[in-house]
Amino acid sequence: AFSTVSAVAMQPLMCYSHPNGRKSLLKYPNVKCGGSVQPTMLAVGLVVGSVFVLAFYVGCIYAAFHMPSWSAKKRDATVSSFRFLISNFRLNRWWFGLLLTARGFCFCLVIVVATDNESAQTSLTTLIIVLYGFSQALA
Repeated sequence: AFSTVSAVAMQPLMCYSHPNGRKSLLKYPNVKCGGSVQPTMLAVGLVVGSVFVLAFYVGCIYAAFHMPSWSAKKRDATVSSFRFLISNFRLNRWWFGLLLTARGFCFCLVIVVATDNESAQTSLTTLIIVLYGFSQALA
């Protein structure tokens, strides 16, 4: 869900070029980039991005770094509410869920950075996968 909300929040930033030189939003081709509708969409995307995406990730960071102390204090209900961060990883790598969440966000960011450039999208996606693979190998 985090990656989906991230992608929705960034849709107003995804402009692609037409052969005539104009640009439109990737998801909504009838909305011209720089037109009268895009600023409203950007404002909504900024609110969604800051409230849901940024706040959620900051909450995950807080939870991940407090998870060991919550476990030691037997705060099982609190730990259970953040089990999505730790359930697939070894207990001594309780922080690795943050990397997985950041990887999803970075995949969404690739389309924003290189909407018209397929080779750049492929290169950036490969870079994300390689960096995530190295982080797994080193962890």
